[in-house]
Amino acid sequence: MAHQMFKKITGLLLATGILTLTAQTALADRYERQVIRQLREAERQLGREGFRATHDFFTDKIYNGRTDTYRITLEGGQEYMIVSFCDSDCDDVDLYLYNNNGDLIDEDVELDDYPIVSASPKGRSRYQVEIAIPGCNAGRCTVGIGIFGR
Repeated sequence: MAHQMFKKITGLLLATGILTLTAQTALADRYERQVIRQLREAERQLGREGFRATHDFFTDKIYNGRTDTYRITLEGGQEYMIVSFCDSDCDDVDLYLYNNNGDLIDEDVELDDYPIVSASPKGRSRYQVEIAIPGCNAGRCTVGIGIFGR
């Protein structure tokens, strides 16, 4: 909801000439849209298998060779698929899922830009999702994460 409000305000500011959009910002927005489109396609594909988005999609920009960690809460009694995508400047993304104790639950370190990890918690649990982009061919790349459950 806040994201939609931000877009409406930004559109209004652009239309009135108050905000100037630079080429770099426009490119960044293109990459974010690209990643969101990939997540929505994953949502359609996983929906055919009974999965639905359980959390809002989120995107981030990560510098080449760096990792980022996100904390999530998963409910018990569900099977979860956590997927990630990277923009077109990236050809390898790795995804790791850790439980609250720091134990590795699942990882996808294949040489691809669409890793998938899964979990089936018995009860409500906190997890950490770590994303690495060893294949970012730019200074930083835009990544997105979607969490789906059934």
